[in-house]
Amino acid sequence: MLFLGLIFTSCSNDNPSQSDSIVGKWNFSKMSFTVNGVTSPETDYDGNELGCSKNYLEFKTDGVYNEADYSGTTCVLDLSVGTWSQKGNIITITDGTDSFSGEIISVNSSTLKVKISDGADSATLIFSKG
Repeated sequence: MLFLGLIFTSCSNDNPSQSDSIVGKWNFSKMSFTVNGVTSPETDYDGNELGCSKNYLEFKTDGVYNEADYSGTTCVLDLSVGTWSQKGNIITITDGTDSFSGEIISVNSSTLKVKISDGADSATLIFSKG
């Protein structure tokens, strides 16, 4: 799963509620890393291939999850499909036998921020509504 391969931050709401839905298509936009307690500035997401559509995540109402990754000079699409669930501000994504969870830092009608932690280190991915 491509999302897992990234080493992984508030907008309008620090505690997402039921009305703050993540359902929809979200384009990878920016990212930030925290390593050894030091957080980098937000930078443009470096996984988007120049000249291609933006990579995206799509969360469907029926619990289906799609992740699109465009690559190469011909913008070849690699589409991963799995399932997702949300409990409070924790989202869990399962793709085959792989599963991981991330913390929704904030969500509104235009921006989604998800933090993925690996011990003391973390990555924050910022998505724009697609």
